[in-house]
Amino acid sequence: LGYGEKEDLEATESFGKLEGADADTVSKTAKDRGRDQLGTIGAGNHFVEIQRIQEIYDEEIATKLNLQKNKICILIHCGSRGLGHQVASDYARKAISYLFKQNIQLIDKELAYFPFEHPEGQDYFSAMKASANFAFANRQLILHQVRKAFKKVFGKEIKLKQIYDVAHNIAKIEEYTDLFGLDTDGADRKLKLVYESLTHKIIGAALEVRKVLGVGQKEIIYQNALEEEFKKLNLNFEREKEIEIKYKGKVVGYYKPDFIVEGKVLIEIKSIDKINKEVLKQIWYYLKNTDFVLALILNFSPKGLEIKRVLNKKNTWEPHIENFSDIFLSEQSVSGPKKSVKLIVHRKGATRAFWKGHPELPPKYQEIGQPTLIPGSMGTASYILIGQELAKEISFGSAPHGAGRVMSRAEAKRKIKGSELKKELEARGISVAAGSMSGLAEEAPDAYKNVNEVVEVVHQIGIAKKVAKLVPVGVIKG
Repeated sequence: LGYGEKEDLEATESFGKLEGADADTVSKTAKDRGRDQLGTIGAGNHFVEIQRIQEIYDEEIATKLNLQKNKICILIHCGSRGLGHQVASDYARKAISYLFKQNIQLIDKELAYFPFEHPEGQDYFSAMKASANFAFANRQLILHQVRKAFKKVFGKEIKLKQIYDVAHNIAKIEEYTDLFGLDTDGADRKLKLVYESLTHKIIGAALEVRKVLGVGQKEIIYQNALEEEFKKLNLNFEREKEIEIKYKGKVVGYYKPDFIVEGKVLIEIKSIDKINKEVLKQIWYYLKNTDFVLALILNFSPKGLEIKRVLNKKNTWEPHIENFSDIFLSEQSVSGPKKSVKLIVHRKGATRAFWKGHPELPPKYQEIGQPTLIPGSMGTASYILIGQELAKEISFGSAPHGAGRVMSRAEAKRKIKGSELKKELEARGISVAAGSMSGLAEEAPDAYKNVNEVVEVVHQIGIAKKVAKLVPVGVIKG
C-alpha cells in the first residue's frame, strides 16, 4: 500500500507478522472497534514523542544503529487499540464460563484462563496474534504519518529509519537451548527454590556494590565492600572459613569460600570477563564434596554483575527466578549435548531482548543483538539498549518496556493537575499536546518509577546493555 519502507520489515519483531493468526477467531465487535482506529495512538500511556539523543554509552553499537549525540529520534508507543482490548474481553468472558463449567473457583476473574491445548485456548492464541499484527500495522501507519509531517515541515525529504518495532504485551512460543544448565537425562524434577529470600538479599547487596564501585577493581575490594553491605543487612557471615573436603568419609583437604552467609550459602567473588564452564565446574566439585546445598558466584564483570547459582542436589533447583540465573550442573550438563525446550513466554509490560546470534534476529542485528527500547514517562529520559545473552538465563530474553507505575491512574488524577503539569513541561522546553488534562495527569512523571534507576539495573545485571539516552523535546498524548 506504500505506507512503509522495505527496510522497516527487518527492523520489526517477527518481521511484522505473527504466523497462525486467524481473523475468524476475532469477533465482529472487535473488528468494528479497530476498523477506524488504524493509525491512531489511543489513550493511557501511549504517545508519540520527539526526542534528542543526550548521551551515547557505546559508540560502536550506536554507529551501527546510526545514532549520534544531539540527533533527533521519534519514539512511538501504542498497541492494538480497541480491537486488542475487545479480544481480551471476549476471551476473558469465555474463560470464566469455561471454568464455571469445570467447577473451578477463581479468587479474581482477571485470572480466568483456558488450558493452552483447549480449542478455545488455541482460538485465543490465534486472536492474540491477529491483535499483534494489527498493532504492527497501526504503528507502521503512524510512522508513515510522522514521515509525511517531517517532510512537510522541513520542506525536503527527511530520512527517518526505523530502528526497531517490538511488541510489549504478548505471549509467544520460543525455543531455548541449554537453559539454566539443564542436564540431558530428561527426567522430571520436583522444583524447589533454595534459600530464596536470603539469595535476594545477597544479590541486592552485590548490586549496590557494583553500582558504587563500578568495574575494574580487584576481587578483595569487592569482598570488603560486600562485607559492609552484609553488616548493614544484619546478615551473619564468615570470611574465608575452611570447609573440610572429604574423600570416602576422610578429610583430604580444605576449601575456603570468600563468604559463608547465615551458615547456608557459600559465596565466591570474581572480577573476570565472564563466568565460564570451568569456573562453574570447579565450584560444583567443591560443593559436591561438602554438606552445603548452594553456592553463589558473584562476578563483577565489565559487562555487569553476573550471577550464577550452583546447587548440590538434583531435586532442589528452580528455573523460575527473578533478576538472576539459576544454574544446575551435573557431569552431563558440563560436557554433554545441549537440550532444547519450547516454552510459552508471556511478556506483559515487557519486551523481547534477544542477544547477538539469535536465529530470530535479522542479518543486520545478528552481530550486535536486538535493539531494546525502554521509554520513560513525560518529561523523563528514554533509553535504547541492546539485548545480552545473560537475558536468556535471567528473564527468558525479556526486558521491561517502561519504568512501571508507583501511582494508580486514579491516584495520579487526584494528586496532579494536568494543566499545571502541561505548564511545567513547557517551561522546560517540552511541547505537549494531549486529548485531555485528566489523561495528561494520569501519565505524569511522578506517577512512575525513576526510569534511570530501572535501566541501570537492567544494564548492570546483564539483561541489556545501554547504548543511548534520549530526552524529550515534544510529546503527543492520545
